Amino acid sequence: MPGVWWYQAGRPNVTHPAKRKGDAAELEAARLLADLTGWPVRRKLGAGRADDCGDLDGIPDTCCQVKAYRDITRAIREVLDELPAQQANAGATFGFGMVRRPGGRWFAVLTVEQVCALLREATSDLPDSTAPDVRMLAGYVPMTREFWGDLQGFRQAFGEEPIPWPGDEGPA
Repeated sequence: MPGVWWYQAGRPNVTHPAKRKGDAAELEAARLLADLTGWPVRRKLGAGRADDCGDLDGIPDTCCQVKAYRDITRAIREVLDELPAQQANAGATFGFGMVRRPGGRWFAVLTVEQVCALLREATSDLPDSTAPDVRMLAGYVPMTREFWGDLQGFRQAFGEEPIPWPGDEGPA
C-alpha cells in the first residue's frame, strides 16, 4: 500500500521499496534536467496531495510528472491520465512527463496539445516560415519571391539589371 510504513527486522520505519524507487527516480530526473538546462530543478515533496502540481519544481511555467516503472506502457498511460489535472493545479502553460526506462534511459511524454504549446512558444519570435514570402510591389501588387525571381530573369534576358527583392541587399 502506498504511503504505508513497513517494518523490517532491525530497520523500523522503512518505506515501501516502490516509494523509494519513485523518490530516487524523481531525484535522478531533477539532476538530469538541472544538468541539461542549468535551472535549479528539484524534487517537490508531498506526493499524493489532492492539489498535486507535479513532481519537480524549478522548470519555468512547467509541470513535470516522473514515472519509473518496468511496464513502460503503464507509465505512459498514467502520465497522460494524471498530467492534465496536475498542469491545471499548477497553473502551468507547459507540461510533460519523464519516464525512466529499465537501464536508466529517460524519455519525455507529451500530448499533442502540449507539443503544440511548446512549438508555438518556441517559434513565436520567428517569422512564419510556412507562409510564402509576399511583398507589395510599389504598394499595389502582392508578389511572391518565386514570381519576383521570374520577373528578374526576364529583365536579364532583355539586358536589364535585376532589381533586388525588397529588403534584400543583393539580386533576387
